Amino acid sequence: AFACAIDGPEESAAAEVLCHWMRSNPMWEKIRTTGGAYGASAGSDALSDIFYMTSYRDPSPAATLAVFGECLDEACKKPLSDEDLARAVTGTYGEIVQPYSPAGRGYAGFRYALYALTEEDRNRKLRAVLDMTAEKVLDFAKKAEKSRKERYTSLICDKSIKTTGNIAELPL
Repeated sequence: AFACAIDGPEESAAAEVLCHWMRSNPMWEKIRTTGGAYGASAGSDALSDIFYMTSYRDPSPAATLAVFGECLDEACKKPLSDEDLARAVTGTYGEIVQPYSPAGRGYAGFRYALYALTEEDRNRKLRAVLDMTAEKVLDFAKKAEKSRKERYTSLICDKSIKTTGNIAELPL
């Protein structure tokens, strides 16, 4: 995870499209398929200006840390193809407008009220996702890569993984 200023709904939309593309393409291939992890994810939080990458049930979590950087580097090399952009935009749109259960709608409404997000704010972001360009995604990927240089890294795993750094015993 690292601090990465996300300025406005357009850049927030670019971050979400980038994260969707990363989860569906390089992270899926390198961490899930090749690496054997049960899950891999990338996400951003525009309210706290955080960009993060995680893996789940990962047999080689220390190696995955390097793969996270490779995935972001790949996103910085060239704009997404028209096909990749269309798939990432469609997937991001689907995540935003998915139907909720009554409990899910209540939770979402609570979060919107808590963060003072209006219907207009949500529609502006949705419009920004639909108007996304490969260049905007590339620009945000480069911004995120630059911010990644000053990141915090946490590796939470069992003692059988040999690594260096601070080791904290967590109570069970």
